Amino acid sequence: MFDKDRHIYDVTVDPQDPNVLYAAGFESSAWRSADRGLHWTRISGFNFKWGQRVIPDPLHHDEIYITTFGGSVWHGAINGQQRPVDIATPALEPGR
Repeated sequence: MFDKDRHIYDVTVDPQDPNVLYAAGFESSAWRSADRGLHWTRISGFNFKWGQRVIPDPLHHDEIYITTFGGSVWHGAINGQQRPVDIATPALEPGR
């Protein structure tokens, strides 16, 4: 289903909206789908390799937590908040 990020560890269903899915991968990326997986967009700002699981923030519906293998937890917005790309695989940069 992804042509650039081939190693997805986990897919999460948003408990508040079953049409929204999240996927965490090993190539410095996390993804969001608003249509049960038909189309995916990369979540800007998450740049750590080895994402493990996406957890929707229970207090702020437009934010998520992403657990990682050995890198702690990332917390950020799902709305494409622009942050500098640091370690992200260049082919996965938003807009490419």
